[in-house]
Amino acid sequence: MQAVGTRSWPTLVNDTVPLLEEAAALGDQDTPLRARVLASLARELAWNGMDLARAARFADAAIAAARAAGDRATLAACLLARHNAGWRPGNAADRLALATQIVELAGDGRDLELLAEARLLRAADLLELADPAFQAELAEFLRVAGDLEQPRLRYAALARRAMRALLAGRVDEAERLVAEAAALGREIGEPDAADVEHAQLWELRGLQGRRSELLPLGRALFGDDSPAGRGFLALTLLEQGDHAGAEAAAGPLLDLPAPPPFPADRTWLASVTYASELAAALAARAACEWLYQTLLPHAEETVAIGVAITFRGAVAHYLGLLATALDRPEEARAHFERALAVHERLGAGAWAARSRHELAADHRRPAGGAVPAGRQVFRRDGTL
Repeated sequence: MQAVGTRSWPTLVNDTVPLLEEAAALGDQDTPLRARVLASLARELAWNGMDLARAARFADAAIAAARAAGDRATLAACLLARHNAGWRPGNAADRLALATQIVELAGDGRDLELLAEARLLRAADLLELADPAFQAELAEFLRVAGDLEQPRLRYAALARRAMRALLAGRVDEAERLVAEAAALGREIGEPDAADVEHAQLWELRGLQGRRSELLPLGRALFGDDSPAGRGFLALTLLEQGDHAGAEAAAGPLLDLPAPPPFPADRTWLASVTYASELAAALAARAACEWLYQTLLPHAEETVAIGVAITFRGAVAHYLGLLATALDRPEEARAHFERALAVHERLGAGAWAARSRHELAADHRRPAGGAVPAGRQVFRRDGTL
């Protein structure tokens, strides 16, 4: 059954989706096998950003088939696919409820691999909700994963240990764990290993003021003219003090209020906050206003890359940056105070330092319009 692919790990979509579509069309009986095929198809479509609405329909059909077949183990796998297919900005509480059901079903069936994944999903959902219980849930994932001799879970555990070190600001430990996870990912052929390494090194090198070292990896992953490639280049140039170069690299990314190229999937919040950091630093007023109003409904949430791959801070921190660029000092201070409270509650030492730094600053926009160069990208060397 596991070979059908009901796990949340991504695969090479060109090889998998056509085969699953063919298998799903072979019959309409509510059997556990068909439910797992539908779940796998939903997972692949969603995880690779192909057709989210279709993915959700397949996931719902998989759950219905599993319930009709009365197979609790299959139902757990199908609920996991629904969690993947339904990953949207602002619905972490709904996903948490799904992940909790999966934990219960996987525990009953003694499916330890699925239990580990469900624990990891719960940890990621709790982190997005700024709930410090994510730490205990992550520890449970690491415990269960450690009991299994499964290379991909060993890799997943190493990557989350790296995330935890980054969160706390333990720079030397993070350096070692990011390297170990990346090496194991390459060894086992993990499809997302390079993306995970880049996401974690982006945070780590940001703490060290060394993001320019990531330009070759970023170009290999995103190219020079994609939204992600332009954004990372622009933020790197800002770190180096090259305001004009950053403006040129950003190009159409900040041509707002036209709709930006951010798909409404699990990457949306991260994309909008990267754009917010860039718009605030470049004092792109129209973009800042649009981004501020767009982020405001998410003010209580945090930003995480992937399934707790790395932590990108409280949304309130980005609202503070935008309010500063819009010359709204009272709003900026309120947002930074909220962000600091979130970061301290989560044990996010590096991000707490960023928010304290902003609270100590003058939140009035300078006459030239741009955020002062010293505040464009917060840097910290060594260990927090």
